[in-house]
Amino acid sequence: MSTPAKPGAGAVHLPVHTENKASGPPKRSKVIAYLAAIACIGCCALPLLIPLGLLTGAGVAAATTGLLVVSAVLFALAGLLWFVHHRRKSKHACPQGSCSC
Repeated sequence: MSTPAKPGAGAVHLPVHTENKASGPPKRSKVIAYLAAIACIGCCALPLLIPLGLLTGAGVAAATTGLLVVSAVLFALAGLLWFVHHRRKSKHACPQGSCSC
């Protein structure tokens, strides 16, 4: 095995970005995504209440539509919050003010 070459005096040093281990989605978007998942589960569980006599067919139809809309809005909001968080925390390879990014 050979040893790696050492950079000379005229070597160009590029910035190295290491990803943060905790670079997942922020807590707010996780909580909203969990609420959206619970709304989806509730939407799927509502038709099971008809045989128990706890809900009528019309009530299930209205509640299911409402829960689907709430779930879709919550998932979109969670994605938007994650995107905004990601854009704020993104690291640029260029020094401040010297690039067009």
